[in-house]
Amino acid sequence: MTDQEEDVKHKLEAKVSNIAISTLHKMLSMSTHETSHPIIQTLCRKQPNDPLNKTYYQSDVMEYSISCPVVLTSLHKRFGQYLFTEFSLLSRLVQAFPETAATAGWMWEARGHVHFCKGGRFTLVRMEVDEEGERLIQVEESETISIKSMTLTSLDPESVYEMGAYYVPASKRHATFDACFLAKRTQIALKFTISLSHTIEDEGLVVLNNMLPEAYNAQALVFVVPKARAERFTCPAPSSELQAEFEYYVLALDSGYRLSSADI
Repeated sequence: MTDQEEDVKHKLEAKVSNIAISTLHKMLSMSTHETSHPIIQTLCRKQPNDPLNKTYYQSDVMEYSISCPVVLTSLHKRFGQYLFTEFSLLSRLVQAFPETAATAGWMWEARGHVHFCKGGRFTLVRMEVDEEGERLIQVEESETISIKSMTLTSLDPESVYEMGAYYVPASKRHATFDACFLAKRTQIALKFTISLSHTIEDEGLVVLNNMLPEAYNAQALVFVVPKARAERFTCPAPSSELQAEFEYYVLALDSGYRLSSADI
Protein backbone atom coordinates (compact mmCIF):
# COMPACT_ATOMS: atom_id res chain seq x y z
CA MET A 1 0.00 0.00 0.00
CA THR A 2 1.43 3.38 -1.04
CA ASP A 3 1.67 6.39 1.28
CA GLN A 4 -1.17 8.04 -0.62
CA GLU A 5 -3.40 4.98 -0.26
CA GLU A 6 -2.53 4.77 3.44
CA ASP A 7 -3.45 8.42 3.90
CA VAL A 8 -6.83 7.90 2.19
CA LYS A 9 -7.46 4.86 4.38
CA HIS A 10 -6.79 6.83 7.58
CA LYS A 11 -9.07 9.67 6.45
CA LEU A 12 -11.82 7.21 5.63
CA GLU A 13 -11.51 5.44 8.99
CA ALA A 14 -11.64 8.82 10.76
CA LYS A 15 -14.90 9.71 9.02
CA VAL A 16 -16.43 6.28 9.66
CA SER A 17 -15.44 6.35 13.34
CA ASN A 18 -17.64 9.42 13.91
CA ILE A 19 -20.81 7.74 12.62
CA ALA A 20 -23.34 6.63 15.24
CA ILE A 21 -24.32 2.97 15.28
CA SER A 22 -27.94 3.85 14.41
CA THR A 23 -26.72 5.62 11.25
CA LEU A 24 -24.37 2.74 10.46
CA HIS A 25 -27.30 0.37 10.64
CA LYS A 26 -29.26 2.51 8.17
CA MET A 27 -26.29 2.70 5.82
CA LEU A 28 -25.80 -1.05 5.75
CA SER A 29 -29.49 -1.92 5.45
CA MET A 30 -30.59 1.00 3.25
CA SER A 31 -28.76 4.01 1.88
CA THR A 32 -28.95 7.29 3.78
CA HIS A 33 -27.85 10.89 3.27
CA GLU A 34 -27.04 11.42 6.94
CA THR A 35 -23.29 11.48 6.48
CA SER A 36 -20.52 13.02 4.42
CA HIS A 37 -20.29 12.85 0.63
CA PRO A 38 -16.99 10.87 0.50
CA ILE A 39 -18.82 7.95 2.14
CA ILE A 40 -22.19 8.22 0.41
CA GLN A 41 -22.54 9.06 -3.26
CA THR A 42 -25.67 10.65 -4.72
CA LEU A 43 -27.15 10.16 -8.15
CA CYS A 44 -30.17 11.55 -9.96
CA ARG A 45 -31.02 9.32 -12.91
CA LYS A 46 -34.02 11.33 -14.17
CA GLN A 47 -33.34 15.00 -14.85
CA PRO A 48 -35.89 16.39 -17.33
CA ASN A 49 -34.45 19.07 -19.64
CA ASP A 50 -37.71 20.21 -21.17
CA PRO A 51 -39.35 23.10 -19.24
CA LEU A 52 -42.68 21.94 -20.65
CA ASN A 53 -42.32 18.65 -18.77
CA LYS A 54 -44.39 18.90 -15.57
CA THR A 55 -41.57 17.23 -13.57
CA TYR A 56 -39.08 19.89 -14.67
CA TYR A 57 -39.95 22.18 -11.73
CA GLN A 58 -40.34 19.39 -9.18
CA SER A 59 -37.61 18.29 -6.79
CA ASP A 60 -35.21 15.76 -8.23
CA VAL A 61 -35.41 12.22 -6.91
CA MET A 62 -32.01 11.43 -5.45
CA GLU A 63 -30.54 7.95 -5.03
CA TYR A 64 -27.99 7.33 -2.30
CA SER A 65 -25.44 4.52 -2.28
CA ILE A 66 -22.17 3.63 -0.59
CA SER A 67 -19.26 5.05 -2.58
CA CYS A 68 -17.23 1.91 -3.27
CA PRO A 69 -16.32 -1.59 -1.92
CA VAL A 70 -13.47 -0.14 0.16
CA VAL A 71 -15.90 2.15 1.98
CA LEU A 72 -18.37 -0.71 2.46
CA THR A 73 -15.63 -2.86 4.02
CA SER A 74 -14.70 -0.04 6.40
CA LEU A 75 -18.34 0.45 7.41
CA HIS A 76 -18.81 -3.27 8.08
CA LYS A 77 -15.66 -3.38 10.20
CA ARG A 78 -16.72 -0.39 12.27
CA PHE A 79 -20.27 -1.69 12.65
CA GLY A 80 -18.92 -5.04 13.87
CA GLN A 81 -16.71 -3.28 16.43
CA TYR A 82 -19.71 -1.30 17.69
CA LEU A 83 -21.83 -4.42 18.01
CA PHE A 84 -19.11 -6.33 19.82
CA THR A 85 -18.56 -3.48 22.28
CA GLU A 86 -22.27 -3.22 23.06
CA PHE A 87 -22.62 -7.00 23.29
CA SER A 88 -19.67 -7.27 25.70
CA LEU A 89 -20.94 -4.43 27.88
CA LEU A 90 -24.48 -5.82 28.05
CA SER A 91 -23.15 -9.31 28.81
CA ARG A 92 -21.08 -8.02 31.76
CA LEU A 93 -24.03 -6.03 33.08
CA VAL A 94 -26.54 -8.88 33.03
CA GLN A 95 -24.08 -11.35 34.57
CA ALA A 96 -23.72 -9.08 37.59
CA PHE A 97 -27.28 -9.75 38.79
CA PRO A 98 -28.73 -13.21 39.60
CA GLU A 99 -32.10 -12.19 38.14
CA THR A 100 -30.60 -11.52 34.69
CA ALA A 101 -27.62 -13.89 34.61
CA ALA A 102 -29.45 -16.35 32.33
CA THR A 103 -29.72 -13.63 29.69
CA ALA A 104 -25.94 -13.60 29.29
CA GLY A 105 -26.05 -17.33 28.50
CA TRP A 106 -28.73 -16.80 25.85
CA MET A 107 -26.64 -14.05 24.29
CA TRP A 108 -23.59 -16.32 24.23
CA GLU A 109 -25.62 -19.08 22.57
CA ALA A 110 -26.97 -16.74 19.89
CA ARG A 111 -23.49 -15.52 18.98
CA GLY A 112 -22.24 -19.11 18.94
CA HIS A 113 -24.87 -20.15 16.41
CA VAL A 114 -23.57 -17.42 14.08
CA HIS A 115 -20.00 -18.76 14.39
CA PHE A 116 -20.92 -22.33 13.52
CA CYS A 117 -23.35 -21.53 10.72
CA LYS A 118 -20.57 -19.57 9.01
CA GLY A 119 -18.25 -22.56 9.33
CA GLY A 120 -14.51 -22.61 9.96
CA ARG A 121 -11.86 -24.57 11.84
CA PHE A 122 -12.54 -25.43 15.48
CA THR A 123 -10.24 -27.08 18.02
CA LEU A 124 -11.93 -29.50 20.43
CA VAL A 125 -10.19 -30.47 23.68
CA ARG A 126 -11.05 -33.99 24.85
CA MET A 127 -12.56 -34.61 28.28
CA GLU A 128 -12.06 -37.84 30.25
CA VAL A 129 -13.16 -39.10 33.65
CA ASP A 130 -10.82 -38.10 36.49
CA GLU A 131 -9.08 -40.58 38.83
CA GLU A 132 -11.89 -40.36 41.37
CA GLY A 133 -14.43 -41.22 38.67
CA GLU A 134 -16.57 -38.25 39.62
CA ARG A 135 -15.96 -35.60 36.96
CA LEU A 136 -14.96 -35.10 33.36
CA ILE A 137 -11.78 -33.05 33.08
CA GLN A 138 -9.82 -31.78 30.10
CA VAL A 139 -6.75 -33.75 28.98
CA GLU A 140 -3.83 -32.89 26.73
CA GLU A 141 -5.47 -34.24 23.62
CA SER A 142 -7.30 -32.20 21.00
CA GLU A 143 -8.85 -32.55 17.58
CA THR A 144 -9.36 -29.87 14.95
CA ILE A 145 -12.40 -30.11 12.71
CA SER A 146 -13.20 -28.10 9.58
CA ILE A 147 -16.85 -27.23 9.06
CA LYS A 148 -18.40 -25.79 5.93
CA SER A 149 -21.14 -23.19 6.20
CA MET A 150 -24.44 -24.71 7.29
CA THR A 151 -28.11 -23.80 7.02
CA LEU A 152 -29.90 -22.96 10.27
CA THR A 153 -32.69 -25.54 10.56
CA SER A 154 -35.40 -26.05 13.16
CA LEU A 155 -34.93 -29.45 14.79
CA ASP A 156 -37.68 -31.98 14.21
CA PRO A 157 -37.19 -34.98 16.57
CA GLU A 158 -38.97 -37.20 14.05
CA SER A 159 -36.62 -36.39 11.17
CA VAL A 160 -33.25 -37.84 10.19
CA TYR A 161 -30.10 -35.75 9.91
CA GLU A 162 -28.98 -34.21 6.65
CA MET A 163 -25.49 -32.98 5.85
CA GLY A 164 -25.16 -29.21 5.72
CA ALA A 165 -27.99 -28.58 8.18
CA TYR A 166 -27.39 -26.94 11.55
CA TYR A 167 -30.22 -28.10 13.79
CA VAL A 168 -31.50 -25.93 16.65
CA PRO A 169 -34.32 -27.13 18.96
CA ALA A 170 -37.46 -25.04 18.69
CA SER A 171 -37.81 -25.08 22.48
CA LYS A 172 -35.39 -25.18 25.41
CA ARG A 173 -36.67 -28.52 26.68
CA HIS A 174 -33.54 -30.24 25.35
CA ALA A 175 -31.36 -28.90 28.14
CA THR A 176 -28.52 -31.23 27.16
CA PHE A 177 -27.77 -29.54 23.83
CA ASP A 178 -28.48 -26.31 21.94
CA ALA A 179 -27.58 -27.41 18.41
CA CYS A 180 -26.41 -30.47 16.47
CA PHE A 181 -25.02 -31.36 13.04
CA LEU A 182 -22.99 -34.00 11.18
CA ALA A 183 -19.25 -33.74 10.54
CA LYS A 184 -16.56 -36.30 9.68
CA ARG A 185 -18.92 -39.25 10.15
CA THR A 186 -19.67 -37.97 13.64
CA GLN A 187 -22.85 -36.64 15.16
CA ILE A 188 -21.85 -33.47 17.03
CA ALA A 189 -24.06 -31.84 19.64
CA LEU A 190 -23.23 -28.41 21.04
CA LYS A 191 -23.99 -27.01 24.46
CA PHE A 192 -23.26 -23.29 24.84
CA THR A 193 -22.53 -22.19 28.39
CA ILE A 194 -20.75 -19.38 30.19
CA SER A 195 -20.62 -21.41 33.43
CA LEU A 196 -17.58 -23.31 34.69
CA SER A 197 -19.57 -26.56 34.86
CA HIS A 198 -22.68 -28.11 33.37
CA THR A 199 -24.77 -31.23 33.95
CA ILE A 200 -25.56 -33.95 31.39
CA GLU A 201 -29.15 -35.17 31.05
CA ASP A 202 -30.37 -38.31 29.29
CA GLU A 203 -33.49 -36.72 27.78
CA GLY A 204 -31.62 -34.72 25.18
CA LEU A 205 -29.33 -37.64 24.33
CA VAL A 206 -32.36 -39.78 23.50
CA VAL A 207 -33.41 -37.18 20.93
CA LEU A 208 -29.93 -37.25 19.40
CA ASN A 209 -29.97 -41.05 19.18
CA ASN A 210 -33.34 -41.03 17.42
CA MET A 211 -31.99 -38.68 14.74
CA LEU A 212 -28.72 -40.55 14.19
CA PRO A 213 -28.31 -41.86 10.60
CA GLU A 214 -27.40 -45.55 10.28
CA ALA A 215 -23.98 -44.81 8.76
CA TYR A 216 -22.93 -42.76 11.81
CA ASN A 217 -21.91 -44.42 15.06
CA ALA A 218 -19.64 -41.78 16.64
CA GLN A 219 -21.32 -39.22 18.89
CA ALA A 220 -19.80 -36.20 20.61
CA LEU A 221 -21.14 -33.61 23.03
CA VAL A 222 -19.12 -30.38 22.85
CA PHE A 223 -19.34 -27.72 25.55
CA VAL A 224 -18.76 -24.35 23.91
CA VAL A 225 -17.31 -22.01 26.52
CA PRO A 226 -15.85 -18.47 26.33
CA LYS A 227 -12.10 -18.64 25.79
CA ALA A 228 -11.34 -16.76 29.02
CA ARG A 229 -12.82 -19.50 31.20
CA ALA A 230 -12.64 -22.62 29.03
CA GLU A 231 -9.56 -24.11 30.75
CA ARG A 232 -11.41 -24.31 34.07
CA PHE A 233 -14.53 -25.98 32.70
CA THR A 234 -15.55 -29.39 34.10
CA CYS A 235 -18.75 -31.43 34.32
CA PRO A 236 -20.01 -34.52 36.18
CA ALA A 237 -18.86 -37.88 34.86
CA PRO A 238 -21.36 -39.86 32.74
CA SER A 239 -23.85 -41.52 35.08
CA SER A 240 -25.74 -43.77 32.65
CA GLU A 241 -25.04 -46.16 29.77
CA LEU A 242 -26.56 -43.65 27.36
CA GLN A 243 -24.20 -40.89 28.52
CA ALA A 244 -21.22 -43.24 28.32
CA GLU A 245 -21.82 -43.73 24.58
CA PHE A 246 -20.81 -40.13 23.89
CA GLU A 247 -17.37 -38.57 23.67
CA TYR A 248 -17.00 -35.22 25.44
CA TYR A 249 -15.06 -32.13 24.43
CA VAL A 250 -14.57 -28.47 25.34
CA LEU A 251 -14.37 -25.82 22.66
CA ALA A 252 -12.88 -22.47 23.69
CA LEU A 253 -14.67 -20.04 21.44
CA ASP A 254 -13.14 -16.61 20.94
CA SER A 255 -15.67 -13.98 21.92
CA GLY A 256 -14.40 -11.54 19.31
CA TYR A 257 -16.89 -10.20 16.82
CA ARG A 258 -17.63 -11.82 13.47
CA LEU A 259 -20.07 -9.69 11.53
CA SER A 260 -22.77 -11.52 9.59
CA SER A 261 -25.94 -10.64 7.75
CA ALA A 262 -27.85 -11.63 10.91
CA ASP A 263 -26.32 -8.64 12.69
CA ILE A 264 -27.50 -6.06 10.17
